[in-house]
Amino acid sequence: MTGPQLGRPRDGIREVADGVMMITRAVTNSYLVTTDDDILLIDAGLPRSWSLLTHALTALRATPDDLVSVLLTHGHFDHVGTLDRLQREHHVPIHVHPADAPLVRHPYRYDRESSRGLYPLAHPGGIPNLARMTFAGALGVRGVEAHGDLRAGEPTLGGLLPVATPGHTYGHLAFHLADRDLVFSGDALVTFDPTRDDRGRRSWLVRPPPTAGRR
Repeated sequence: MTGPQLGRPRDGIREVADGVMMITRAVTNSYLVTTDDDILLIDAGLPRSWSLLTHALTALRATPDDLVSVLLTHGHFDHVGTLDRLQREHHVPIHVHPADAPLVRHPYRYDRESSRGLYPLAHPGGIPNLARMTFAGALGVRGVEAHGDLRAGEPTLGGLLPVATPGHTYGHLAFHLADRDLVFSGDALVTFDPTRDDRGRRSWLVRPPPTAGRR
């Protein structure tokens, strides 16, 4: 399974599997996946991860114009930060589960269990991480229109199979890359919680309510 190691992920680019590069900026990850013919991006990080993305593409002798698609595990702001530029300047198609398409359009409008304003006061250990995310553009993410056409069990580009993992968001997906025995779990399974500065594996796998995804 791809994802950060236990502990705080470091900024930079790292090859984590054959043909898979992990891009990390401000404790958020995205992944460049190369297949025989295509280059895909799984999740899009924060806005200031752009320079790392272009550097990783350069290492593949490619540019953003060579990306055939962005596949989103979900639509939270820290997973969609470079989408506006990819779509506006390079016309890269963006795909997500239909239940998360409204969230990609409005990445700060999501259901939550507690107030975002009070959360840092209850968990001050996470404030440095939140500051790093803010510096990386977390407060200025622009929503975009995405194709809400990814569905669990229906293979997509590059042979990636979406797997339903609702809970963190209503339309959260993981992606299984069978030919390399990899799963991109998004935020359904994480090893570091930046809002608490807390290390250790945890998951958000729960059944969404009957009205899930309605906006």
